[in-house]
Amino acid sequence: MAEKSTLNSKKSEKAHIHITGMTCTTCAATIEKGLAETPGVEQANVSFASEKAIVEYDPSKVDLTKIKDTISQIGYGVATKKSIFPVGGMTCASCVARVEEALSSVPGVISANVN
Repeated sequence: MAEKSTLNSKKSEKAHIHITGMTCTTCAATIEKGLAETPGVEQANVSFASEKAIVEYDPSKVDLTKIKDTISQIGYGVATKKSIFPVGGMTCASCVARVEEALSSVPGVISANVN
């Protein structure tokens, strides 16, 4: 799962992403290069040893979903977690939309679906 933090000096954010499927340092270099070529990604450091990428990016140009998709297109996986929990008090479609929007704005959340 990606952990996201805002950098104080810029409007950049930093994501810590667990990557699956790497077998060597060349894999890490390939992912790093692919991320660096992604518009909006300012810096990418990938470690084969820790199976993690630290990606600094401009959220006005690229989001975590695009970063995850880029890693997948290169041929590797991103470890994610799925959480299911009850939310009470919703009475209409507008409530559902507000809860989805609130959850989606939480750092590290790639997507949120409320049913």
